[in-house]
Amino acid sequence: MTTDFKAKPVLEDKFWIVEEQGQKIGTLRKNEDKFVFSNEKGVKFYHNKKSILSDYGKDFFVAKIVKEADDSDPKEVHGYRCSTRPHNSMFDIQKRLPLFTKSKDSKSLYCSGYYVIKFEKAGLNRSVLSSLPSNGMRIKDHLRLI
Repeated sequence: MTTDFKAKPVLEDKFWIVEEQGQKIGTLRKNEDKFVFSNEKGVKFYHNKKSILSDYGKDFFVAKIVKEADDSDPKEVHGYRCSTRPHNSMFDIQKRLPLFTKSKDSKSLYCSGYYVIKFEKAGLNRSVLSSLPSNGMRIKDHLRLI
């Protein structure tokens, strides 16, 4: 196979996003006894990391999880700008949103980046540094503006 694939960890030693030249091509997850690689072509099972490295090369698992924003550019979460210094940065895989809290002890999550959000009752709204809705409104769809 090719060595252009890289596995970016989402959950350390449990779940990875697999990319080829910066484009997502699939996911890799670890079950109790095996690894499962999924993409649009199907599913492939691996018994251990060594068998994955033999297919994709020794640099496949090079990327590491960034748990805190880098101090050199403290107002960014996973490549998306925010207006405050982020804490507890994470990436919601299901909604594909870069999330963070404004303080280390906070439980309120905020999205970094610029969005157009379609609410069921309110329609389209442009939003910057939007917190996740907690007032009963549901997000129907969102579009990241670049």
